[in-house]
Amino acid sequence: MHNREFVRKLQNAHADHIENQYGQLATLPGNPFEIEILRVGSARVFLCNEDRLENRGILTGNETVEELVAISDVFRKKGVEGYFELNPANYYRTEPFSWKSETIQSMLRLGYHPGMFRCVWFLDNSQGVQMLDCDSPRVDRFSSSQRTEFADLKQIVQPGPPDSVEKERELTEHGFTEHWHNYIGFDGNRPVSTSSMFVHKEIGYLSWAFTQPSFRRKGHHKQHVTRRVFDAFELGCSEVFSVTDFNIPSSLSLQELGFRLAYNYLLMEFPTVSS
Repeated sequence: MHNREFVRKLQNAHADHIENQYGQLATLPGNPFEIEILRVGSARVFLCNEDRLENRGILTGNETVEELVAISDVFRKKGVEGYFELNPANYYRTEPFSWKSETIQSMLRLGYHPGMFRCVWFLDNSQGVQMLDCDSPRVDRFSSSQRTEFADLKQIVQPGPPDSVEKERELTEHGFTEHWHNYIGFDGNRPVSTSSMFVHKEIGYLSWAFTQPSFRRKGHHKQHVTRRVFDAFELGCSEVFSVTDFNIPSSLSLQELGFRLAYNYLLMEFPTVSS
């Protein structure tokens, strides 16, 4: 387990990725997702009008009861569930320090409940990364100037309902900023896997990866991780991190590639009245 400042650094890097993603969605004509990016005391709060794990309150652990009530009211008014990461850096109050774990007690009294238990993995630049295996699946990186080509290929890898194809393509292209690096993996010439990475403040976040079910266990996930880490370090990142559920193939794959556990966290959930 790492010190409080390192944990906060990764937590805020994850928050930066949400802020960038939601900030881009907010620029769509008419703000159809009703994006809100707020500050309540020292907490960063992100909301849209759909139920998504990115609808988060990023806590410091020093929130007052009144601030937690205000944050709860924001999610209640929006009508979406809120998600809150409790980790070693925000579990106890630090200003002033207290062993009473006041935040979780206040959250439970306000109707929050424990949800997922998650793991944050990291690799720093001093560890390096093994070279790409030429015999493994080919994984190509797409720049922001190739957003249309990437969006088309992603639709092949992850086809949605016919009536949502244009919407999904628009969202993929619109969210492709200079901070995002997107990838497609191939079986021969057939696109069958995809992933993305967010790079900001010399930190790379491996945010997403998907492989078509019939092509899993053929090295795609490992190759996507390796390619993104290699690119992150080439871009000058000091650390790369990713988040997984506990004891799943993705977490085991990360460990095989040298990732170490940065910290675990409990995802507290605030259910709205409508849920």
